[in-house]
Amino acid sequence: MERLTNKICDVLAERESNGMFQSELWKKLKLTSRDGSRLALKLERMGTIYREKILDKGRWTYKLILKKTPISTLSIENAPCLV
Repeated sequence: MERLTNKICDVLAERESNGMFQSELWKKLKLTSRDGSRLALKLERMGTIYREKILDKGRWTYKLILKKTPISTLSIENAPCLV
């Protein structure tokens, strides 16, 4: 379960503040909508994501937005240590 949670966060981090429709994410991860909805609710309760209700093509859906974008360490990875 934790691996799946991390994978969801990685996918949402790629989209940054734009987020992703809940249905798109579940199709990408090959989950059922039921499992996807339960995971989204769990992540929202944990404070990891924000679910925004949106009307898309005449149907109500949720846009999932990552609350805290992970910080990349690539810019300082090969920097010399100045101690």
